[in-house]
Amino acid sequence: MRTARSGDAITGFTGPPFDVFAAVAAAVAVPARILFEPARLNRLARQGLHDDTVPTVGEVVDALPRHTTADGPGEMTAAAIDALARIALESLHGGAPHAPARAALAEALTVGENWPSWTGPSLTAPSRIPPGPAPTVPPGTPL
Repeated sequence: MRTARSGDAITGFTGPPFDVFAAVAAAVAVPARILFEPARLNRLARQGLHDDTVPTVGEVVDALPRHTTADGPGEMTAAAIDALARIALESLHGGAPHAPARAALAEALTVGENWPSWTGPSLTAPSRIPPGPAPTVPPGTPL
């Protein structure tokens, strides 16, 4: 007897059996979507220009895979970093962050030693990133 799956069920890549990699990607997506929210990146870039104590977009992006790999290399770590990179690229190619935030994000994904090799220049080149409208920067602290 089959029961219907709820909307909260994780859609895996392996069909009916539980997919642990999809669970890792879903768990990483929750905080990553918040961190890579365009308005947050814009505030971070803007406040970093005026206050040296605020980390830059590049520093935040560089720190993510480094802290993700704190437990050492492994399949789960690689799945988590891939999920982070995909969400970062979605934000980058979405066109919503301001130009300084987009440039810092693209540079961090291109030259960051802890990011997967597939996030290289072919995906982060300025010609591949659509220009976005100038969004408003909401008030508040970046993080």
